Amino acid sequence: MSIEAYWISPDDEYYQFTTTHFNYVLVNPSLFGLTSTTIKAEFDKYEEKSNIVPKSERVIIKSLLRKGWVKIQLDPNSNSWTIKYSVRVKNIKKKVHSWIQQNEILAYGANFNFVHSNIKPIFVYKREVEKYLTEENYTIEERCLNCKHSIWAVGICLGFFCRNKDKINQGGNRVVGTEFRRFLIPNRNYVCELFEKKNWN
Repeated sequence: MSIEAYWISPDDEYYQFTTTHFNYVLVNPSLFGLTSTTIKAEFDKYEEKSNIVPKSERVIIKSLLRKGWVKIQLDPNSNSWTIKYSVRVKNIKKKVHSWIQQNEILAYGANFNFVHSNIKPIFVYKREVEKYLTEENYTIEERCLNCKHSIWAVGICLGFFCRNKDKINQGGNRVVGTEFRRFLIPNRNYVCELFEKKNWN
């Protein structure tokens, strides 16, 4: 299946392709400061054979993100761009804004999901992405995904939940757990009166 994806280099050069990000690395290893030998050595190190993404692939991708590469892919089902990175937030704003301008991305009307390597995602609707990327004191939309009390733990099968004690004490059938009590957030568009902006800078 053809996909639409990009790599942005640490020097702000853009590479567009219609395969997976890792396949593009395999075809162009020197572009990423790698060699076929080093990639093979990573595969041999783990020797994984499964239907999920091999650990060797995840390790290589993460190492590229730590070096300043930015991984971008369009999800046609939700019409949103997922942007994965490890650089500082103010740097990613500059990179993404430049990428949007040079590739006329806003013409497609998609939303944006910013995924940092060690903080929870931040979701920005198409109508506000220009302000989010350019205005220094921009106030992000009040949604649970952007609240400092929410925890994105989908990757470890705990889902998306809130640890705010005031929210938990309100009770209801969405409060779960015994020692580790939490309020399960129904969807990423949900918001309550206890919203507090996450500091992303």
